[in-house]
Amino acid sequence: MSLLEPKELKLVVSILQRQRVALANSQEASRDEKQRAELSATLKLLDGALHKLMAGVIKTSTPAANTSPPTSIKKIIKRREPLPLAEARVLVADDSIDSMLMLKGILADLGIKKIDTAKDGREALNALQQSSPAYDLVLCDWDMPEMSGLEVRKQIKPLAKFQDTHFMMVTSISEAPKIREAIGQGITDYIIKPVDATALEKKIRVALGWDANEDEKTPP
Repeated sequence: MSLLEPKELKLVVSILQRQRVALANSQEASRDEKQRAELSATLKLLDGALHKLMAGVIKTSTPAANTSPPTSIKKIIKRREPLPLAEARVLVADDSIDSMLMLKGILADLGIKKIDTAKDGREALNALQQSSPAYDLVLCDWDMPEMSGLEVRKQIKPLAKFQDTHFMMVTSISEAPKIREAIGQGITDYIIKPVDATALEKKIRVALGWDANEDEKTPP
């Protein structure tokens, strides 16, 4: 049993997530190999601690919030063939800078290089409409200024070029009726904040056609 109350757990997780972003930025900026190795080891320890803490947050709030998506989502999240992670085009839309940087860090750790960002719903919609080719994956916050993530999805849903775009909602909203509404509007997956990096990495691999437990191989 956790010694912390749910609100205290969420606060600790939020602080550690911001610290992870700062450490990841320091590692990327450092030219000292020894320092980069030390920061890498620290990040691994921090990720492990975050994983355990977030499990406690989820358990005390919504027992099934970060489990596998409903069957209605599972049927449509598998791509036709694996897409090399280095070639995947991803849009991250979130009005929280800390959250955006954390998501970018997780994507970069997977080897994804083509990452664009949007700080609100209107900017996200513009990026999607102007994208050519279409993004392969969208990680979109639900509650954003100008236009919600769900409204963004509604706008692009009728457009043919997005038929293979995997639209994942990244949200603190965990109520079952809201999730069902989002599924009805065509989101292909979702993950609840605070984000479990390991769970998100698995979902991203599946979204891009890779088995969550399989190392990337060059498609034949």
